[in-house]
This record gives sequence, structure tokens and C-alpha cells, in this order.
Amino acid sequence: MKALAKIFLLSTLILLISGSAYCLTITYNDNYANWPGWNIDPRDEIGWPKVKDIQGVAVTIDGASQSLQSVVIALKTNERRVWDTLFINTGGGGKYDSWDFYVRDDKLDNTGHQLYSVDDPNNYAYLLSTFGRPGHPSGIDPNDLTASAISSSVVWDGNTNTLTYTFGSGIVLGRNFVIGYSQTCANDVFLTPEPTTLLLLGAGLIGLGFLARRKIRNLHS
Repeated sequence: MKALAKIFLLSTLILLISGSAYCLTITYNDNYANWPGWNIDPRDEIGWPKVKDIQGVAVTIDGASQSLQSVVIALKTNERRVWDTLFINTGGGGKYDSWDFYVRDDKLDNTGHQLYSVDDPNNYAYLLSTFGRPGHPSGIDPNDLTASAISSSVVWDGNTNTLTYTFGSGIVLGRNFVIGYSQTCANDVFLTPEPTTLLLLGAGLIGLGFLARRKIRNLHS
């Protein structure tokens, strides 16, 4: 009974965390070198930053409204370059790259960013041969971007090597949201996995632990 009580408590904590009114921050490791399906150079050695220079990305969500509050990208070294972009799929369905919002930044002094809503989420702009990776999706076609009224900021801290995107209320994330971060050469792309998958994985591991314990108990009875 004590083991069952512990399992119930852990499951309850998972549900409370996922539905808490407080902010929930989820940290992801860098899990993609190129856009899925665009493995032109799997070594990921063209452009910046390299895979080895990326530490992770932390996504903070308001637990009550499910609004995106911030995305913090940590670099291991000072390797940020201009023209980087953030892609946001709020989780309304469709492909992973059905982007709803898009942030483009063309300066390192925290003044060059713009948050856009996306009219045609899959209509990319593509790199020319002069950029080393011809045909790679580098951003959304400018004709499909509309400047968003949602407040936002981008702050690059070269001392701590962190890039922080913050957002006012309005970008509501569903359970299948995806956030991507890329340089103009589509180099070293961050793509967050779906957070609910992590919660379900935790619940699944708890369930497997319960079944294994019960099986062992049956063998000894």
C-alpha cells in the first residue's frame, strides 16, 4: 500500500505541475543540427553557432493562461551572430513547422528585433548559393509576415552568453507547441520536443515501476 501511495503521490505531483497557476520552465537540450529533412551538411560546420557551442533552451510558460513568457537560449561561448530567428508553433496542429509567430533580429544591441504573426506558416525564404547552403530554409517569406501588437523584447548578454526573448500575454501555447531557433544559414536548429510528452514519459516510467514491483511481488508470493 505504501508503494501504491507513493505512485499516486508522484502522479498527482505531475498533474499539479502541468496545471499549476505558477510559471513552468522547461529546459531542452540541443537536439537538431539541421532542419528535419534538410541534412545538407550533417556535420553542422557551416555558420554559427556550432552544435558544441549551444548549451540549451529554457521555455517559461504562465501556468494559468498558458501564455509564453520567455525563451532563453544559452551558448557555451560568445558565438551569437546577427540575423538569427525564433520560430513559434503554438500547437494548433499540422506539421512541426506550422509556425504561428516569428521573431527576426538584425542587431546585437537589443534594438533590431521584430515579432511577427505568420499568414502562411510553411512558406519559407531560402538561402542563395552565396551563403554556403543553397536551398536551406532561412526564414519565413516576408510577404507572409505581419508585425504583431504583442509586446516583446530580445536581450543579448555577451557576459553570460545568453539570448533572452520575452513576450507579453497573447501567445497561448497548446500541448503540442514547438519552438525553433536558427541562424540565417539554417545552422544548428533548436526544436523543442512537446512538453506533455515529457510528463507522459514520467507517468509511464512510474507505471512501469509499479508493474515491475507487482511482478516481483507475485514471483515471491
